[in-house]
Amino acid sequence: MSLVNGAPVTRIALVEDDETIQELLQEALERRGYEVTGYQSLAAARVGFPLDPRPDLILLDLGLPDGCGLELLDMLREALQPCPPVVVLSGRNCEKDLEEGYGAGVDDYLTKPLRTPELLAKCKSWISRARAKAMVKDSEELPGGPKRAFNRFELLGKLGQGGIGVVYRARDLLTGDQVALKVLRRSESRNLEARQRMVREAQGLSEVQARGVVRIVHYGEEQEHAYCAMELVEGPTLQAYVSERGPLSEGETWQLLTSLLEACAALEAGGIVHRDIKPLNLILREGQVDDPVLLDFGLARRPDDRNLTQEGVVLGTPGFMAPEQILGHDIDARTDLFSAGMVARYAVCAKDAFPGLSGIPLLTAIATRPIQLPKLEDPALREVLRRLTATLPEERYSSPREALATVPQLRSARLEEQLTPAGAAG
Repeated sequence: MSLVNGAPVTRIALVEDDETIQELLQEALERRGYEVTGYQSLAAARVGFPLDPRPDLILLDLGLPDGCGLELLDMLREALQPCPPVVVLSGRNCEKDLEEGYGAGVDDYLTKPLRTPELLAKCKSWISRARAKAMVKDSEELPGGPKRAFNRFELLGKLGQGGIGVVYRARDLLTGDQVALKVLRRSESRNLEARQRMVREAQGLSEVQARGVVRIVHYGEEQEHAYCAMELVEGPTLQAYVSERGPLSEGETWQLLTSLLEACAALEAGGIVHRDIKPLNLILREGQVDDPVLLDFGLARRPDDRNLTQEGVVLGTPGFMAPEQILGHDIDARTDLFSAGMVARYAVCAKDAFPGLSGIPLLTAIATRPIQLPKLEDPALREVLRRLTATLPEERYSSPREALATVPQLRSARLEEQLTPAGAAG
């Protein structure tokens, strides 16, 4: 589970049609360490919510160009069980409007013009309340309770949750070490496919020994709960690091990319395709860009395993998925290479490949349009990124090992070029 300075990554969904207000709110929220996903219409929200990561809080404007924001509530309650807190942002502030909002089931109602300190305080309060409530409810259901879950772990707090499970910060009572304990909800543990996913994730990762891949500590099943304990990696996500400090230098990007390719090589050796490599799933151990750790293997699978993905279902994160994932074609290690290239591209320019697009339009763009690369001083880095992000798998490196073997050659050639005096050749 992703941590920023030891705290869980918090996601906020912002539904606001005014572009200026959206930019100002997003900037203020991201400065506080929140990850913000913006939508400017009901249609965009309806498409984006099922595809994008689950939010911990929803900020909802009422006056949208294609309807009232309250029309989203029923869909959100069905799609995001349990539904996170919903705070309305509205220019309508008469008593009738507030009654309508609270009557529809929103948790809070803020009127425009918004005061940033009040908004930030409300966000922090509602997120904390929701996490505390969920922590008590979920942990009491576990075998052994919060003090001795699964007869081995003391729960210390909640790191995050999704539709199918919860991740806790916990203490391993056998070793005294802190771990990230991932637990399937009881309803999902009864689902054979969900249990198979977790078991295969744990089994596969237990065979991979690499510094850049999160380490499995223990896994099992007890009283209809499947669980997996992993090492707890402290540090910011790459996304949070870049958001706070700006783009990495080209030298730092080389370091990041080399370490990420080494992790991909270890996964390939273990027969695993991650399928969801992205800045949010990379923790920079103790804030070091040359020491990234890849985590969240919930979508990982073996290239020849067709049993755990329903036909027609697209799994991954828009913006970093490989075209063959989007199109439902066969996947292999080159699929992760594409995502690794997109991550490095993001790191060196701090921008998405297709800004302003989300949902289906974004998936279509990645599947059909070449990835635009930033202008770089180092042509060797640009060449590596070009090969990694090629639309067709056969145009990429054949494997992470080939990419790793090519990187020093390209860098060496570039260094020799820089050291050769002008006019010395020939």
